[in-house]
Amino acid sequence: MKILALMTFDIFRFSLGAALEKLGHEVKYLGEFDASDLEKEILDFQPDMVIDMGWDVWQQDKYQDGELESIRDIIKKYQLFHLYFAEEDWLHFERWSKRYCKIMQPSFVLTRSPLTIRGYEEMGIPATFFDVGTNPDFHKPSATNPEYACDVAVVGTGNFTIGEIRYKSVNDLVVPLIDTDLDVKIWGRDWDVLDWCYLNKKIPEHMLKGKLPFTETPSVFSSAKICISLQTCNDQLSSRTLDILSSGGFLLTSNTKAVREKLLPGVNCAVTNSREETLELVSYYLQNEQERIQIASEGHKTAIEKFSYQKSLSTVWPEIEREWARNQPLQLRPSSQNLIKNGDFKEPLELDWVTHHAELVEDKGYRGSGSIRFMDGEENAFIQQKVTVEPYKNYLLTAWLAKEGEKVGAPINIIIYYYTKDHEIIEIGLYTSLFSTDTSDVSENKWFGFRTVTLNVPENTDYAQILINKLPHKDSAPVLLSLCELREIVL
Repeated sequence: MKILALMTFDIFRFSLGAALEKLGHEVKYLGEFDASDLEKEILDFQPDMVIDMGWDVWQQDKYQDGELESIRDIIKKYQLFHLYFAEEDWLHFERWSKRYCKIMQPSFVLTRSPLTIRGYEEMGIPATFFDVGTNPDFHKPSATNPEYACDVAVVGTGNFTIGEIRYKSVNDLVVPLIDTDLDVKIWGRDWDVLDWCYLNKKIPEHMLKGKLPFTETPSVFSSAKICISLQTCNDQLSSRTLDILSSGGFLLTSNTKAVREKLLPGVNCAVTNSREETLELVSYYLQNEQERIQIASEGHKTAIEKFSYQKSLSTVWPEIEREWARNQPLQLRPSSQNLIKNGDFKEPLELDWVTHHAELVEDKGYRGSGSIRFMDGEENAFIQQKVTVEPYKNYLLTAWLAKEGEKVGAPINIIIYYYTKDHEIIEIGLYTSLFSTDTSDVSENKWFGFRTVTLNVPENTDYAQILINKLPHKDSAPVLLSLCELREIVL
């Protein structure tokens, strides 16, 4: 695919962006831009997709200046698929990701926290889990650079109070190094004000090395004897943890749930719980070089095998492509007619539909159509119809749903089965679920528009069976279904 990457930071370009290139995609980067620059780039490059990660500096600037809407409008104008990687989740979901997505309305979200998937779906945005990784083609072992050689290296912003365990991580890993004679080098912002959070603890100036370009981080991790990675959340690894491993560095980090689950302390890393343990570990591994080298080597293997973006992207890319296909403008054949009989629900249901706990409602429908009402509460209700389809073709199914009253709606399953002429199921051509929160009160005239494409019809298919099934849901409101259509399309 041709991908327009809206990325300012090198950390994004040299990690996820470079991995996309490695997988064969043509990637063009745009960092500093306004709406007119973006439109020109879209017209020149003709991308298949726009991708960005958060937080990025351009996102923050345009959010503060009220310009995100203009960027969104350009992306929507050209009907581009917008993939957003919310790599700040869950920690900054409410503070940033949710706000950003409410404005931008991306087509699909990759989130590094399963806890936030429902939040995106409630905004009408499909999402899936995808964790941060590393790019072994960039973060790889290199020769020792005398400028970066030291006993212990720390790379990162202080951010002493952000997150669940950041304060403890800094306290355990960095604070005990201050009063030692070790050769310690610290890169990043805020370390000169450590005493603001840690009373009477001031980092000596000779340890402070200022900001470090991201492009230099592989050299630092390869040159230092011990590399410290701070952690912010108990259930996630920081991306710098993976970059250290990928660069062949010896990793010393906090003893968190995520570290214990995803790494093997003593085998491919070392972990600490306190200041005292940090000093003991640093002293031990500085004196035991061969053991240190062996653990670093195992860490490097682990990074390539488990945390490479090239591998993790390959696992999620088919799902991205399916969402991408669903978002492409679909061209209906002019001669195609609705294959569903009585899909506008203006005739008695029993003429064309098999029903259970469903009734016709003539005066409540989408755009002048009638509707069917699925019974509320813990009763299962469904309608189904047999339709004729042709092998090798695809069909677009659309429908509109709402609920009656203030109570929550109910989950809905929409399924299409392909059958042989002997009435044997070949495969499921479509299976999707709608949440109970997807539908709004019909009195507000807010109908939920469902629209998706079937799988290609198999060779020996004789007909399809459409099943729209309302699941039992305690204290739920009645659900209305209106204007149901199935039309052949050309992809």
